Amino acid sequence: MAKHTKTLTPAEVFPPGEFIREELEARGCTQGDLAEILGRPLQTVNRIVNGRKRITPETAVELAQAFGTSPELWLNLDLTPIRRRPRGGRWGRVGAPPVGGMRCGAASGSTRCKSY
Repeated sequence: MAKHTKTLTPAEVFPPGEFIREELEARGCTQGDLAEILGRPLQTVNRIVNGRKRITPETAVELAQAFGTSPELWLNLDLTPIRRRPRGGRWGRVGAPPVGGMRCGAASGSTRCKSY
């Protein structure tokens, strides 16, 4: 029998807080704006962004509505083990353009984020 010698490349892994941080930056929004949209304290959003608070199913639904994604995305990102972070490296960029769900800055006619 012949052996297959394909080299497997692991999927890019990143914590949910990095996704949130990059989306907010791309939209010209702050954590405070997101906290207001979610109806959550700024401290809660900050703890999620900095990886100190897990994403609950309820929070996953709220984030999905704010960013135009699915709750499953947020729950799956939160379940990604931290130990998979590349040695000596960054998590890497999400690489996707901002998704729908929240409008910020001049495009929305306001300097504040708005969910839709």
